[in-house]
Amino acid sequence: MTKTNHIPKGFRKGVGLVEVMAAVVILIIILLGSSYLYVAGRGQLAKQQKNQVALNLASQRLEELKAEPYENIKIGESHDVAAVGETPYVRTIETTDKGVVKQVKVTVQWSDGSDTSNHEISLVTRIAP
Repeated sequence: MTKTNHIPKGFRKGVGLVEVMAAVVILIIILLGSSYLYVAGRGQLAKQQKNQVALNLASQRLEELKAEPYENIKIGESHDVAAVGETPYVRTIETTDKGVVKQVKVTVQWSDGSDTSNHEISLVTRIAP
């Protein structure tokens, strides 16, 4: 007597090649999407870090000017360059006389290495005697 195995088709054990290939394709799609999000997120993080550095440079210069005696704050425009890492930041300080107070505007400009556009942050304050 020979034993025959009569297992219905829906109850067979094992995974076929088609199922494995489908799982691999789905996994690759998920990994590609995740890697794109990772790379895009790193780029945005780098831009935000440069933004924060520029904001700190502008704020620092305004605080330095506020600490100076009122008479020593000169009317006009001046420039200086601060290099943080490999990125040069150009600070422009514009001081105007508004009668009783002096208005100071500090603008920080920089360029990303990845694109040709310039970025800019400006802070304005008024200093009284």
